[in-house]
Amino acid sequence: MARLLGEAEALDRGRDADRADPGTHEFQADIDALRAFQLYWEGDAEHALERAARARRSTTRRAGFERTLAVLYEAGALAMLGRPEEGLRSLDEAIDDDRAEGGRHVGEFLTAQAIILLYAGNLDACRDRARKILETHETVPLPEYWLGYAHYFHGVVAYERNRLDEAHACFLRLEPLRYHLATRVYHDSVIGISLVARASGHPAEAEVHAAAARAFALEVADPMSLRASAAHDVGMRLAASLEPTAEPVPPLAADAMSFWLEAPGVIHGERLMRGGAPDGPRAALASV
Repeated sequence: MARLLGEAEALDRGRDADRADPGTHEFQADIDALRAFQLYWEGDAEHALERAARARRSTTRRAGFERTLAVLYEAGALAMLGRPEEGLRSLDEAIDDDRAEGGRHVGEFLTAQAIILLYAGNLDACRDRARKILETHETVPLPEYWLGYAHYFHGVVAYERNRLDEAHACFLRLEPLRYHLATRVYHDSVIGISLVARASGHPAEAEVHAAAARAFALEVADPMSLRASAAHDVGMRLAASLEPTAEPVPPLAADAMSFWLEAPGVIHGERLMRGGAPDGPRAALASV
């Protein structure tokens, strides 16, 4: 992606088009919005914010791909930089604007708010945003893609609060939607069912669901889901006071930007702590 965006930027610099042409500005906004996406997931929130803000200034459209992407990653970058309230306000404004245009992107913006609130540890507000997605669906039909996030976040909040039966029920609601959701959302819901079984004292059942998650990751050939399953398998071994047999899953920059139930870096840190090496604690801290 970075290479292709570099080529697009070179093309833009070499264009002879009139810089006053609105089409030129929209092309620049497309590039900036995509750069914001790329930089965010590389862990560079500061430059992601810069590019997203520039995309919003460049585009003349109230809606559309580049504006939606810019709004989402401007808000996310603000949250990562310790300014979540600004991100939430920006998304509130985007929701109002989008509803005036027919509400095509409300599900995306509400999902982004739920993610920011989960980052901040505000579980009640995260659950409320998830409910708002479902309520919005009653008046403005939303794609199943966004409804899946609503059930997922409700399940995450229930799991974090040790309401295990509720979490299990929420994660199960994603099963019939498995091919209509973001791959990692469905995969993490299966991981969630495994975690619920483990927390309920049913390790054999937890292993069954861990295997199901791993099989799904292989089926769709998603490297991030495969990595998450590998980390989960290590965590299962550690929870059972067994020595992990799988290869270590070291952290990535994108782990800090993610909102999944388990963080591979944390599991890797725990593995290092238990390894008995003299520098284990220092290495564990570095991994998280």
